[in-house]
Amino acid sequence: MVGAIGSKILVTTRNKSVALAMGVDSPYALGVLTEDQSWDLFEKLVFREGTSRVNPNLIEIGKKIAKKCKGVPLVIRALGGIMQLKSREINEWLSVLENEILKSFEDDSDVGLVLKLSYDHLPYHLKQCFAYCAMFPKDYKFYKKMLIYLWMAQGYVQCGSQSGNESLEEIGDGYFNELLFRSFFQKDEYCYKMHDLIHDLAQLIAGDSCFVVNDTTTDIPDRVQHVYFEGLPSEECLRKFKNKGLTLFFSRKLDINLDSIISNCRSLCVLSLCGWDINGLPDSIGKLKHLSGVRRLTSLKRLPRFIVGRDQGRRCATLNELNSLNQLSGEISIEVRGNVRRAALESNQVNLKEKKHLHSLDLYFYWYGTGDSDSGNSELLLDNLHPHPNLKQLHVKWYGGVRFSNWLSSITNLVDIHVSRCPKCEHLPPLDHLPSLKSLRLDEFNSLNYISDEMAESSSFSSASTTFFPSLKILQLFDCPNLKGGGEYVGTLS
Repeated sequence: MVGAIGSKILVTTRNKSVALAMGVDSPYALGVLTEDQSWDLFEKLVFREGTSRVNPNLIEIGKKIAKKCKGVPLVIRALGGIMQLKSREINEWLSVLENEILKSFEDDSDVGLVLKLSYDHLPYHLKQCFAYCAMFPKDYKFYKKMLIYLWMAQGYVQCGSQSGNESLEEIGDGYFNELLFRSFFQKDEYCYKMHDLIHDLAQLIAGDSCFVVNDTTTDIPDRVQHVYFEGLPSEECLRKFKNKGLTLFFSRKLDINLDSIISNCRSLCVLSLCGWDINGLPDSIGKLKHLSGVRRLTSLKRLPRFIVGRDQGRRCATLNELNSLNQLSGEISIEVRGNVRRAALESNQVNLKEKKHLHSLDLYFYWYGTGDSDSGNSELLLDNLHPHPNLKQLHVKWYGGVRFSNWLSSITNLVDIHVSRCPKCEHLPPLDHLPSLKSLRLDEFNSLNYISDEMAESSSFSSASTTFFPSLKILQLFDCPNLKGGGEYVGTLS
């Protein structure tokens, strides 16, 4: 590949020999920060509210700590992450200033020593979450949600006495944000990355428990627990995984044989196939007795997409199979395909009301040859899909009933409602009292007459002292040609 005229290639490295190998005669060496620049960065990290009300003695100690960083930004950020969480007690700050590791860094400039000091100041639950990241190769793109779910599967995310009603997912989000706050992760557009030296530290801490394999791997460490597959090793190598309780994570570019993986990893605890386009799992997956969620799946916490009925001629799941999955968290998209009557009859025990950790629900109804006789079954089906009051986001599409379920009025934590392409629906239950609702979007309701049954019984709208839609910011009514009641709400919005 040849670039256009005037194109240039910028190569960065910490090793001078790399620059020489590239044929660069006079590499540009980035200098370190000055003492003033070091303090300026340290001050912004530690004293975010400014230094006007800070004990002058702390400022002096802080300047000495910044000076010991020798102008290296990564070291300043690491120590800044420690100090911003310290109290304003002089003794605590002096203990860091006089730390032997920091003194050693002054002598030999080993950045790893200071990064280790930053790790040592982590609470235990963050130490294990950080060390777990050594499983992934350098320059890996971390996606926050995926990493949190892996931590949850390992049992690293725990409810504490101060967790209140927080879900494990929300607690894990706090774990990640704290590591980000302490500069163990760096934001990189739509994902996160680890600095190479931070990754080196994670590998040092994890040792042989985390391992990356590829198609040339011939040996597996005895202590291995978490494995990332960049490539597929030989069958002989895979057999060495037998009887080990493992986490397996596969790169998306691999062509894997799940039956082969399962037969060689009978003690598998966590299997991540995120991003894979898989039509189904082999029957042999039932042999993995230690895998989280297998057998009755009662511990399953993540199920982004659930297809019901028939998809491309294949018989899929039934809604009642969700009955005991009460640990599901985050979001779920339920796609109901095929015969509406059968789906309705198989939904009487779906039990969404007990799934209190779900915050987003998408309901998509794909009917083939829908007729008027399906309206009653559609209404029965939607009635059975009553979610828990904790739900915050609801999206319904292609609903075939005339009446929308009254449970919509009882989900008081809803923030976002989007209902679209419901050609038969004539009435929606009252929504104006929902205290947290910020966005209401109704699209393509050909038959919609009223936004509440009460309004159908009265030609005039009583403007009582009640505040309608107290939190609403977005109201979108698109292609609702027969809407007669509900427009009066608009005049009450502030």
